[in-house]
Amino acid sequence: MILKDVHPDIERYLYEDCYCPGEIYDTTGFFFQVFKADEECVEVYRGIDFSKPDVTVITVTCRDQLINFWVRDDKVYFAERYDATENNIKIMPLALIGELPTGSKLDEFKPGDTAKALKEVFSVADAIII
Repeated sequence: MILKDVHPDIERYLYEDCYCPGEIYDTTGFFFQVFKADEECVEVYRGIDFSKPDVTVITVTCRDQLINFWVRDDKVYFAERYDATENNIKIMPLALIGELPTGSKLDEFKPGDTAKALKEVFSVADAIII
């Protein structure tokens, strides 16, 4: 399957709604990867987001990333990426339906990489505007 076949609005979202075409950010809002509509992916979850009953979430793996696309009224309005670790692929659907086991949390391929990268960014900047 390719990204644009996952939902009819993904291609438009990637090229029109992302800050720059195809940019999908991680949870920090600092780091992104660029995705194209014709990239191979595998759907992992499609269903509710328990915290937003009028929203559908579609979760896919693409390259080594897990991507959530939030859809309302047949329009993708937000996407976020995570490392596609075995743990994250397993717990993301549980988190989305509100059944995340106690103590479960998202992880990284290399634990501490994000914190290290953020520390480097903050070491060279007096202020950061998002």
